[in-house]
Amino acid sequence: MDRSLLTLVLILQTGTFCRMETVTQIIGQRGGAVHLPAIVPPQFNTRDVFWRHLSPTDHLVASFSRGSVDTTYQSCFYRRVQLLHNFTLVIENLELKDTGLFTCQMVDTKGHMRLHRFHLTVYEVVVKPEVQVYTSRGTMGCSVFLACNTSTGSNVTYRWMTDTGQGQPLNRSYTLHDDSRLLNIILTPSDQEVSFTCIATNLVSQEETIIAPWTPCFIIQGKENINNIEEKVHEETMSQHNEEERGQEDRRLQNCDERILERETSV
Repeated sequence: MDRSLLTLVLILQTGTFCRMETVTQIIGQRGGAVHLPAIVPPQFNTRDVFWRHLSPTDHLVASFSRGSVDTTYQSCFYRRVQLLHNFTLVIENLELKDTGLFTCQMVDTKGHMRLHRFHLTVYEVVVKPEVQVYTSRGTMGCSVFLACNTSTGSNVTYRWMTDTGQGQPLNRSYTLHDDSRLLNIILTPSDQEVSFTCIATNLVSQEETIIAPWTPCFIIQGKENINNIEEKVHEETMSQHNEEERGQEDRRLQNCDERILERETSV
């Protein structure tokens, strides 16, 4: 049994006093660093400090015992932790798997023990979301579906903001689906300046993207107009072509009649 674990066993066997603290929530972001503070009470003459990570298995991360600091324990935090002079644990280059429960067990020179508990949650940073636009023309206007999604980020929530183009929110109802990722609204020609902002956020970051969806509606309308024009041009071309064919047939018949008349006259 190693020295730090033996110390803890002896403390528990001798019935030393242990004061349990509430769990302190700590939030960090992937790749960043966090500080887990060990609060030393007044007149608490610290002799030993043991930092442990309990999720998913129990690992000793760092210790201080009789003036000596040790952070060389073989755990997933090896070479990523520091133990400061005030016994605060610093974890660097955070990873998502670092999420879990930490304990700080402090023992004074009289054998009294104090326990601090921390729950660390590591989040992936949100990146700028992408908004896809789907439109459909109808008798009531242009039906717009906006689909917002961020490629990375953990525990992401979505919300929308509207702007009439004059710095005021759009005074019109719209519907949200799929945890607010999808927005649906009917736009009319008076909404050409309207824009929508998708905001993706979690506890460590926030990004947003602005989209003005009237342009796709206009493109659809323009395509419809172009298609109508192309159909009319095609119809006119076919009509003109038919008239030319009828004219050629009339001239051919006329020439044939003239030749027959010449033969009869010469006879």
